[in-house]
Amino acid sequence: MQEVVVQSQVEAVQQTTLLFISKQKVGSDQMDNHSFKDLMQKHLSYKLLTYTSASRTNLLGAVEERLASYLLTIQLQREFGKEIQTPYIPDIASLIETPPRHLNRVIQRLTDKEILYKVKQEIVVLDWEHLDELSNEIRFE
Repeated sequence: MQEVVVQSQVEAVQQTTLLFISKQKVGSDQMDNHSFKDLMQKHLSYKLLTYTSASRTNLLGAVEERLASYLLTIQLQREFGKEIQTPYIPDIASLIETPPRHLNRVIQRLTDKEILYKVKQEIVVLDWEHLDELSNEIRFE
């Protein structure tokens, strides 16, 4: 097991149960447990796929395209779409690799075109077809 500083922040948006296993316990008891290793490998592989997909998508298009792709991906309600869904502009901006301020300008442009609008913490899509055209069929998958 590598000794690296964990650089993650998690926020629960609903009641959650947290299971905590210390690094020492994992290192001493679980590294010989094949079921545990399989589970960790499955989750780490999925995380790698998630980041690879997001990076690929973000390299391919402008912020409008990436926002459209994000909204269409979460609308599909597949496992990956559910994992990346968030109501927070800073989180969406981080995912599509743009500053929140720029994302708000893009949202305003799309609002002016009557494609979508923002109400508090929710982006409401008015024209899914136009959004699909903007996305150039790119999805976070």
